[in-house]
This record gives sequence, structure tokens and C-alpha cells, in this order.
Amino acid sequence: MQRINEAFYSMLRQWIPEGTEIYPTIAAENAKYPYCVTNMNGFTVRSTKMGVVGYVFSYEINIWGCAFNQVDRIATKVMSEAEAFEEVRFDDPPGRMTVMITDGVSDYTQGGFVQALKFSVKYDGGAT
Repeated sequence: MQRINEAFYSMLRQWIPEGTEIYPTIAAENAKYPYCVTNMNGFTVRSTKMGVVGYVFSYEINIWGCAFNQVDRIATKVMSEAEAFEEVRFDDPPGRMTVMITDGVSDYTQGGFVQALKFSVKYDGGAT
């Protein structure tokens, strides 16, 4: 799982505009808008008679800001980058990772605007 988490975070870091912090699971107490919170919500194992052949991970990205347009601009960029993304290849052990955006929702809560984007991250290969 660690290499998938690292690869997904690295991609997200490239997709998120400069000046937007990314936090794993929960934002820092002193976080300033805009910021992003990412979390791997779970995974399923894909197996055959030969054993495990891959995994499907569920990630959620929550983009927080002080204005709807601020979070909408960031979310639009992330969605656009995700749609254009093809795959990451790993050499040792061999495998490949693909990303697909599956869902999203906008809200105003706790004094801020948030857009939650959900992703399905598919990994084909052995141990992650």
C-alpha cells in the first residue's frame, strides 16, 4: 500500500496548484485556505486461483477554501489532470497503477467551502 499511497500523493502534488497544502487524513489545526485533505478510505483485493493479481483502492480528496470559486477552480484542475492521466509503471516488483475519478460533491460546512472528489485507484501487480 505504501508505494500506491506515495505515487498517488506525488500525482496529487503535481495536480494541485502551488500554494495549496496537502494533508493526509486530517488538516493541521492552523491550516490556511485553500488546502486539501486526502485519505485512502479502503481497498479490495483482486485475486485468481494463482493468488493476488491486484488491488482497487478508494481515495477521497477534500478541497477546502474560503470561497466556492476558489475550491471549484482547484477541483476542476484536479479533475482535468485525473482525466488526462494514463498510468504509473513500477519496476520492482512489476506493476501498474491507473486512476479514475468516480464521484464528487460540493458543500459548505464548518465555515468553509469544500469539494470532495472520490477516486478509484487500480493497481495491477504483486505486493504493493
